[in-house]
Amino acid sequence: MKREIKLLKHALKKGKEDPLMYSLEETRKLEAKLKQLTDWYDSVRIQQKNGFGQYINQPKPSKP
Repeated sequence: MKREIKLLKHALKKGKEDPLMYSLEETRKLEAKLKQLTDWYDSVRIQQKNGFGQYINQPKPSKP
């Protein structure tokens, strides 16, 4: 799954460098697929660790 995420990020980066590479619809589909895969990857990681470490990539809450 990590490989697919890496490839999608690379494809989106190349698409932004050369706007004629992908149409707007294709870019939106790639972005949606990337979001879906990252969400799945995060949920799998949380399940494998039994809920521990699920806030690793999120910023710490500010103190009131």
